[in-house]
Amino acid sequence: MIRKLQRKDVPTCHELQNQHHFHSDKGVWSLEKWYHLWEFLTDSWVYVDENDVVLGYMIGRIHHAEVLNGELAYNWMDTCVSDSLKGSNITHEMQMFIQETYPLVWGVIHVDNERMLKYCYKHGWEHLQDENGNFKTIKNYYSDGKDAFIVLVQLERWQSG
Repeated sequence: MIRKLQRKDVPTCHELQNQHHFHSDKGVWSLEKWYHLWEFLTDSWVYVDENDVVLGYMIGRIHHAEVLNGELAYNWMDTCVSDSLKGSNITHEMQMFIQETYPLVWGVIHVDNERMLKYCYKHGWEHLQDENGNFKTIKNYYSDGKDAFIVLVQLERWQSG
């Protein structure tokens, strides 16, 4: 089941991110930042089992995105699921939920995060492109100095993908 992120979920989400995230060696959020995210990013969600135990999360917010010329869109910021549950469709269920709830979704992905890039391509996500058709990237976005691709998906494309 998917429900809104609650204060009680913060320690589990922090632990999931530190143990199973692409950036688990550095660049993950502190527990203090997680409490800040819970308070201010109210469009964040968790996937829970029948006992209300958090198995994965999706952090984001809806706003008028400058990178999309001010269009109202869901800014997907982070997703993490325990490695023991990878391949169980939890990530896909959360993505489906987000994309059905918010018809336009965008986010950034580390240029070396092949697992997430492969997932996004498979499910209809595209690179945001500039006027010359080049992929838009944010230079030196991550703490390791690497760039981030800007990606987006619209409900119509995702349903056909």
